Amino acid sequence: MKKYLPFMGAAVAALAMTWTAQAKADDMFKDVPSDHWAYSAISDLQSKKVLLGYPNGYFQGKRVLTRYEFAVALKRAIDNIPVTSGKDGAAGKDGTNGADGKDGAPGADGKPGMAPEEVAALAKLADTFKAELAQLGTDVKSINSKLDAIGKSVAALNTRLDKMVSISGEFFTGFRSDMSRYGFIDGGGAVRGANKNLFTAVSAPSDFHLIASANLAGGVKFVADLVESSYLNYASLGLNGAGAIGGKASVNGGGLQTQVYQASLVVPVSQFGSGTTLEIGRFKNSLTALTYQRPDTDPYFSLPWYDDGKYVEDGFNLKTKLGSASVQIFGGTYGNQVSSTGNVLNTVALGDSLTGTKAANESAGIHIDIPLLRAGEVGLTLLNFNATGAGFTDEKVYGATLKLKPLGRLLISAEADKSVTGADFTHADGNSNEDNNAYNVNLAYASGSIKLSGGYLYIDPRYSAPGAWLKVGSVYNPVNVQGPYASLDYKMCSRATLNIGGAYLGGARNREGFTPGCSIGKLDVGLKYNLNKTVHLTADYEGDFYNFTPSVAGIKTSAQQQFITLGAGINLAGNTVLKLGYQVIAGHDNLGLTGLTGTQTTNNANVFTTQVSVHF
Repeated sequence: MKKYLPFMGAAVAALAMTWTAQAKADDMFKDVPSDHWAYSAISDLQSKKVLLGYPNGYFQGKRVLTRYEFAVALKRAIDNIPVTSGKDGAAGKDGTNGADGKDGAPGADGKPGMAPEEVAALAKLADTFKAELAQLGTDVKSINSKLDAIGKSVAALNTRLDKMVSISGEFFTGFRSDMSRYGFIDGGGAVRGANKNLFTAVSAPSDFHLIASANLAGGVKFVADLVESSYLNYASLGLNGAGAIGGKASVNGGGLQTQVYQASLVVPVSQFGSGTTLEIGRFKNSLTALTYQRPDTDPYFSLPWYDDGKYVEDGFNLKTKLGSASVQIFGGTYGNQVSSTGNVLNTVALGDSLTGTKAANESAGIHIDIPLLRAGEVGLTLLNFNATGAGFTDEKVYGATLKLKPLGRLLISAEADKSVTGADFTHADGNSNEDNNAYNVNLAYASGSIKLSGGYLYIDPRYSAPGAWLKVGSVYNPVNVQGPYASLDYKMCSRATLNIGGAYLGGARNREGFTPGCSIGKLDVGLKYNLNKTVHLTADYEGDFYNFTPSVAGIKTSAQQQFITLGAGINLAGNTVLKLGYQVIAGHDNLGLTGLTGTQTTNNANVFTTQVSVHF
């Protein structure tokens, strides 16, 4: 009795097309229409004598094949695989009238057209149909030997390709214009000038990254990122988290600066156990939001390579395991990060309004994550930063984190930290060490289309680690605040998502004019709607409301900032995105004491932005 199986010509075609050059048959099968999805594959196999069809000129693709018929096609396919000798193939003969002959078969040093999984698939088919192949006079052992040789050739090529330098990059260009009767404070804390026309005095920053990466011998990985940018000048180097982004904004974004943004080697260090790596050079690094994380201080343009929360430093970063604990030890400097225009790449800000603020020159730190049996994980952090100038020259940050394993759908985490400034590494600066603490307790719950998150945040007036814990209006990392916060993400349908968040903060201590009787209310509401796979629309509202006590001359001091933002994102291509944004800002300060509305008690403004980002 004959054994039958469904026709597998498409599978054989897909494999055969990878190891032989494209060719077209002179006379295609009569029953295969030119618009059939498998037309080119069947035509290619017909020209290579893998599929011969029937004497009447028909393919009869809907008919099932016997095992023997499939074995015949399989044998022909395997016979079509070029046998390589490790050298270039012989040159083809000259054609008539001096035309070039056909290329010879590629040598082993050429690029094999098969993937490892395709070689394995052919070997499996050969084993499955070994009885039928034997009937055809084919030695399955010789077939396997041939496939083994091809597999080694493919593996060798993949190894060579894996060690080749890979080039990629990012390009951004943006346009921003404002309209306001008076100078104003924007959502990033920048002081913007008066402008009566929304489409004049346009800022046009740009940013280009050329990234090279490679896998070197011994498992060493290399990455380098060269940037030419006017965006960094436009942003007034606000990547330092000081909330001063846009301070140097100008038409055309300011001058171009050329900079090495990253250049490092990641070296496996087997002497310390498997998984241990040492990164040296210029690298990106961050820890927790309360200790060492760079804020995203530009709410108007989206540049993921700057908005990742990582500082850039020159030095080393060692990651290893001590038993079940994960350990990170790093040290570096920021002083050598000077661009071609004399600007620094990023600034790590230290200190507070009482002790003064300054930029760090050097850093060193250790972070350890220790599993707590089946309960979760505890983390310990010690950081030290050095600076120069009068006053304090040293800041240390001590931290601890706790992450419990999920309790059903509930996640619980907490963090406690302390920053201490000193005259040097061993001597305090004369200030109290009681008002420089920070705490954060967070609960998160997810069920279906709903995600809830909330907690309690406490920041002392002298806490000053270079982190990124909170943004209220145009103010980054406010201190001397405490209170609850919460957020809700609700997927309304397959296309629409609603986000609601807020916080109610009071004074942590009776310092700096913001006492426990003061309050800040923050409300965020956002809606994202995917119109289709190409276009998505957003609408956001943020309101920040300040109340201060005691009153001044019998009048209660209050201020508010409100932002309404409309946006659209368009995927122009798989790697190209166009974003449009329009924001209305309304600010009010009844006594003009907070500085949140610029030079006026009441101030309104409009901001329009456009950007195009390309990844290649």
